[in-house]
Amino acid sequence: MELRNCYNSRMRAGVRVGLLVILACLSASGSDYFPLAVGNQWVYRITGGGPSAMVIEILSARVEGNNTYFLVHGFLAEDVWLRSDGEGNVFRFVPDVRAETLLYAFGLAEGEEYRTSIHGCNPSARIDSKAAHYEGPIGVYDNAIHIAYTNACNYAGLFDETFLPGIGMVQRGDTAVGQFQYNLVYARVGTTVIAGPEVAFGLALDRAAYVSNLREPPGRVPLMLARLTIRVTQNEPLRLVFSSGQIYDFVIRQENGDIVYRWSNGKAFSAVVQEISFGPGEKNWAITVELGDTNGNPFPPGHYLAEAWLTTQGPTAYSTKIAFEVR
Repeated sequence: MELRNCYNSRMRAGVRVGLLVILACLSASGSDYFPLAVGNQWVYRITGGGPSAMVIEILSARVEGNNTYFLVHGFLAEDVWLRSDGEGNVFRFVPDVRAETLLYAFGLAEGEEYRTSIHGCNPSARIDSKAAHYEGPIGVYDNAIHIAYTNACNYAGLFDETFLPGIGMVQRGDTAVGQFQYNLVYARVGTTVIAGPEVAFGLALDRAAYVSNLREPPGRVPLMLARLTIRVTQNEPLRLVFSSGQIYDFVIRQENGDIVYRWSNGKAFSAVVQEISFGPGEKNWAITVELGDTNGNPFPPGHYLAEAWLTTQGPTAYSTKIAFEVR
């Protein structure tokens, strides 16, 4: 029931991203309001001043005694080491003095207050609501925790924050200079990806280095698997015009720029102009490439560049590149 309500709320908000919606809702069924794992990252749009953005990312982990702390960059003015205790508390650790202080007490009941070390003056924070309504770039939710900060130490700055289970902070209000509002537009939490309205085109390779097997002729040429992806999370489909039946192309270049492979070579495409709609959601194309010449010899060892693009009418608008190595 909870998963269905989460999914339906995102559909009403126009955040239709297929499997990503389901993964996000599954993650949100947990109780972790500040997911701590190396690689997690969050991107926020900041309004209220000049156009700007903020990125929070977890860079590394360390073990101190029985606790594991994670180095969080971008969350506060300085990098901080954080841990959670499984009971809704998040602690801040200072390695120089080997001491920790309370940062969040998500496990408290509505209306309860606690002292937080989020800033040096240790202001008081209150669990304002544990079923707060949040509506922003990533969708509409009714299961957020809203935290209000008081001015107990005459601190004019952080005003409030909103967190979602399994996702993390989705909103922050700051009055330090004017009235700033931070809203989450993208998050990668473990295997879950959350995104607001956006259009992205990407290329993924199954490895960074491919090794030739020179001893066994039948398998001497390395095999590459490449994946092209266009992702649309805006409400309206993306409509693109193609001058033929060809949708994409893919080439491999040597370090000097010479092309040693082109996917479209030898293929025939219709000459009919076509308009294709993509999304909301993802569209993937997969290509397998033998990294060798027509005689079955592997490409020489060295650095190469894989390049993919959509063959839309007019100038190339959707393209990307990835470097790889042949050994």
